[in-house]
Amino acid sequence: MENEKLKVAEELTQKIRVAFADNAYPGDANLARVNTDVHCEYKTIRVAFRGRDWRNLDDELAREAAESLFFFSARGFQFFLPGLMLWTLTHYARDHGLGDSLVYALTPLAHDSRVLKSAFDWIDGFNMTQRQTIREYLQVLRDHFAEEECRKRELDEALRFWNSIE
Repeated sequence: MENEKLKVAEELTQKIRVAFADNAYPGDANLARVNTDVHCEYKTIRVAFRGRDWRNLDDELAREAAESLFFFSARGFQFFLPGLMLWTLTHYARDHGLGDSLVYALTPLAHDSRVLKSAFDWIDGFNMTQRQTIREYLQVLRDHFAEEECRKRELDEALRFWNSIE
């Protein structure tokens, strides 16, 4: 079972790297939704993620992201999403925090209308291959990583959403 999980994770890791290989850094001024310090999370995003690449996320940066996902701009979220998906595949067993936050962020129908509008802003930035890769990521988490029924239900909800969009 563990070997199968590792094999599936390795295959998906390669797909993520290929699907998002051409993601362009959005620029320091475009990482957070707003460039003010209204909430500390905006500043956290701007400072912690400035000049970083999604291919090289360390544990500290991944944990910062888990606490600040909703403060990323659409372009910032689109750029860092593949790195966050890769991190969760590698660390899911010991750290559910980012995985749970990411699944919630990828389930816009579970949110209020403000969040839903913002979600569609970043969804439009993904091409068909990237959208398919996000669906595969959610399916792999559901089938191979989620052990509790409540997590499987959350992933089912996310998959329903991603399967409903073209």
